[in-house]
Amino acid sequence: MSTVSRRPRVKSISSAVLEAAAMSCVEAVGSLMSSAIRALDTTSRNAWNQSTQTLPSRSVPAILPVSSIRAQIPAVTEGIRHELGRHELAPVESARLTTLMTLQAAPYVCEPPTLQVPLQALIKAATETEVAKASQRLMEVVQNGHQQVMAHALATACQHASVQCGFARVETQPGIDGSIRVIANDEAGRALITEIRIDQEREPSMETEVVGVTDGSCVGIMDHFDRTLEEQGVRTGTPDRKWTGGVCELSAAKELLKKIRPGAKAKQDDRRRTRKLNQIPKAYTR
Repeated sequence: MSTVSRRPRVKSISSAVLEAAAMSCVEAVGSLMSSAIRALDTTSRNAWNQSTQTLPSRSVPAILPVSSIRAQIPAVTEGIRHELGRHELAPVESARLTTLMTLQAAPYVCEPPTLQVPLQALIKAATETEVAKASQRLMEVVQNGHQQVMAHALATACQHASVQCGFARVETQPGIDGSIRVIANDEAGRALITEIRIDQEREPSMETEVVGVTDGSCVGIMDHFDRTLEEQGVRTGTPDRKWTGGVCELSAAKELLKKIRPGAKAKQDDRRRTRKLNQIPKAYTR
């Protein structure tokens, strides 16, 4: 018997899953932004100080998909341009500040070292064309970094959920199709496998399959897994459950079964039979 659960739309995940790491990223990006602003001329710094008062403080309680954040950017950028229009800025400085303020307002989370080079390129850009190119490159780096952080957060949540379900041996590995695989096993030879797919053009997706369960407990395992994910702040559309009848569907599950030698599978079956015999009351064994 086997069950697969598909979550085609991951809407968000609590940044608390990454604990101090996420907060460190947010604070470090803020520090980088402060350093970048100090490198600007007096007029630009004054415009920044006055304009950012209208922006909310940088806080990322939940990590959103890149596609969701990107959809908000045009409205945010338009508001920033309107605000900067009140200041007497040269076009190149206005364009530079628009990018910096957009980055400050958008709830992106990424590793700060990756931003240093493109951020410096933006600060040093001397023409509107150079600013436009540097801005595009900076946002690409930010979005790629954010996507990696979200993928790591989802994988971490799946690892925690797998352990909570009794699958203590967990490893994460890349799939040949670009997915992230979280493969968890227990001592009985059962497996709980999740494949995570991240795409900047759409919301992430997750597929989880229970493998090697013969006693009908796969539904209960999947229920426990879903609850644990929700407790960690993973928000998705309604999961689509499917009973597979023992025929694995996920690529990682199929590959795992190929690695189990017939002899090893026989030993697993023997252990299961032994456990069942040990559970029979002695009155029935006389």
